[in-house]
Amino acid sequence: IVPFSLSSSSRNRIVSIQSCCSCSTSSASISTESKEKKPWLIVGLGNPGKKYAATRHNVGFEMVDAIAEAEGISMNSVSFKGLFGKGLIGDVPVILAKPQTFMNCSGESVGA
Repeated sequence: IVPFSLSSSSRNRIVSIQSCCSCSTSSASISTESKEKKPWLIVGLGNPGKKYAATRHNVGFEMVDAIAEAEGISMNSVSFKGLFGKGLIGDVPVILAKPQTFMNCSGESVGA
C-alpha cells in the first residue's frame, strides 16, 4: 500500500488513484479544473467483515478510508447497501463509497 495524502497544491491538479491486483486494474482521476462542479463518486471495492480486513481484497476500502481521513470526510451514511461520506476535495464535491456487498456483487450498491 502506497501512502496517500493530498497537499493543497495537488488539489489544483489531477489526482490519480490506482489499485492493482492479479485479477484487475482500475483507476480514477479527479480534475478540479472543470467549470462544472458535479460530484465525483469514488468507490473503494472490498469485502465486508473481519475475515478480509488488511488483505489485498480490501485495498479499495483502505484507499477510501485514507482519502476520507486526509480530507476530513465522515463515512457515516448507510444506504444503498454501502457506507458513504460526502465532502469536498479542494472545491470539487465528492461522494466516497464502500459497498458492503461482497466484491462480485458491488454493482448492487454502486448502481443504486
